[in-house]
Amino acid sequence: MAELSRLAEQNAVTLVLETSPREYTTTHNSKDVVRMIREIGSGAVKGMIDTATLGFSGETMRQAVDDLEGNLRHVHVADGVPNGHLILEEGNLDIPGMLKVLDDIGYKGALSLEILNDKYVRDPHTAMGTSYQKLKEYINI
Repeated sequence: MAELSRLAEQNAVTLVLETSPREYTTTHNSKDVVRMIREIGSGAVKGMIDTATLGFSGETMRQAVDDLEGNLRHVHVADGVPNGHLILEEGNLDIPGMLKVLDDIGYKGALSLEILNDKYVRDPHTAMGTSYQKLKEYINI
């Protein structure tokens, strides 16, 4: 990561670290992400939140935002039960409530849909289109 962060700094790129279940990464929650950001010691490394993996970390959106200590640069948006990377409104997550937390803190970073569930493999365009329309409704575009 030291080499990657050095290259990112030289090229004005920001790297973002994401949480994931234990079998996939060493950053299991937002506190782990901040720990790694500090260990790397580069301003080019920040954190991100994935709405569908908050259930694995046991965090709320508010906790994750607070724990990232101003290092939030990207948010993946997907529904889940609590995980699943489902079309928005197919899961049990309070996506509008999570987006409100981001609005409350004045978040201006990127949001991207991450609809990855295998059940959409035959028609990914419809899955993304449906979620995109819901996301637009949630953020009043």
